[in-house]
Amino acid sequence: MTFEQNKKRNPLSSIKPRVILCVTVFSIMLLLTVWIFQVVLLNYFYENAVKSEMKNAFHTVMEHLDADDMNAMVNAVAEHYSTDIKVLIEDGSVLRYVQSISHGGLLNNDSVVSYYIYKTNLSGGEYMAHHTETLKEKPELFPFPHDKGKENGMRPDNVIAEMESLMYCAKTENDVGNTVYILINARLTPVDSTVKTIRAQLHWISIIFVCLSVLMGFILARMIANPIIKINQSAKRLAVGDYSVSFDGKGFKEVQELSDTLNYASAELSTVEKLRRELIANVSHDLRTPLTMIRGYGEVMRDIPGENTPENVQVIIDEAEHLHRLVDDILSISKLNAGMDEANIARYDLTDSINKIVARYSKMKAAEGYNIEFIYDESVYVNADEVKITQVIYNLINNAITYTGDDGSVKIKQTVSDGRVRISVTDTGCGVAKESIKYIFDRYYKEDKAHKRAGVGTGLGLSIVKGVIELHGGLYGVESREGHGATFWFELAL
Repeated sequence: MTFEQNKKRNPLSSIKPRVILCVTVFSIMLLLTVWIFQVVLLNYFYENAVKSEMKNAFHTVMEHLDADDMNAMVNAVAEHYSTDIKVLIEDGSVLRYVQSISHGGLLNNDSVVSYYIYKTNLSGGEYMAHHTETLKEKPELFPFPHDKGKENGMRPDNVIAEMESLMYCAKTENDVGNTVYILINARLTPVDSTVKTIRAQLHWISIIFVCLSVLMGFILARMIANPIIKINQSAKRLAVGDYSVSFDGKGFKEVQELSDTLNYASAELSTVEKLRRELIANVSHDLRTPLTMIRGYGEVMRDIPGENTPENVQVIIDEAEHLHRLVDDILSISKLNAGMDEANIARYDLTDSINKIVARYSKMKAAEGYNIEFIYDESVYVNADEVKITQVIYNLINNAITYTGDDGSVKIKQTVSDGRVRISVTDTGCGVAKESIKYIFDRYYKEDKAHKRAGVGTGLGLSIVKGVIELHGGLYGVESREGHGATFWFELAL
């Protein structure tokens, strides 16, 4: 998808409007919750609180039924819970009044008391219900705001005031086995005026809260989006090959980590691009050299009489063989990198295979002054592709021969530990600089950055070593100090 297509996306897919929308929706949901609990369910929670207080009062009275100072106890409980309390004890077949704390309410009405005792017995010992209390005394105490006849809004004398209350009656026994009825009456304060007040406040709170949430959404979206927008702009420059771009992500930790990761990726891509250009130049050089030699010797043999000698033909054959090895190595690396090359795993004697390789080298290199030595304690077997592992060993030995010191010494060592075998090849050359070790297995990488045609191999050997060992799930590496040679190694499971 192109940048132009990205610009045509839905505006709501951008982070800024989404953050603002999410914060606003969250604020609205929070306000709706407050409205429901503070306005719609206020009366419900209020009644539940009153019921809980009434039951607490009942349990307190029940625990002190046999107290010496019964009057003081009941009075204290009634005052504490703002209720009217009446306690009756059944003495034989007669209900006898024990204690009553009532302020002119329902508990002074014997018919009401008898009714709730009757309902308690029917309900299994506990009964609670709403009760509407009609009051005719002192009607001037009850404001009647809908009265059109009086400017002061008082109820007229002929209007009966009603008061909602909760009545709770429960049956228990005292220590001597007598049945005791405890009646508790709590008046419910009308919450309509409270709801109106809360509703008026919530209107203003909602307006202010929504405005603040939108503002907060803008600020938060800007804090999140601006660094990402800058990173995106830099990423577009990186996408077109500008590896000098720098990512500067400030603010949140995750944005800073993303910025650091992209800076690292930019540096790595710059290195890869540089190596790619060097690879193209080096491969072109290595291809051009044998082709030039073949063409030159061919033209000489064609144009100059007597130059069609076996020596000239051998030069053409050698250069063609070098060209063949180079093409084969490039194809091997391509297959390994593409995951198309498969290993033919089989059990074989790794130690015996290395001995045969060293024997071949010893015959060819003895005349040139090279000393190749293989050190091992026992023969070991591995499950691997013998052809590919043999290629790895050849490449490591070729690399060591190319870069070893004047003494021409190359040591191959086999060590066994923890179910794994390590094969290391050591030369006595100039070594590898510490900062170059992580690139040494890359194709055509050279510390001095000056490519020269290798006398042995194609310059792609270490890259093939890396691909083959990774294909086998093994380990590989190099240990070196400048001026003290280098040791290239790989490990396989026994």
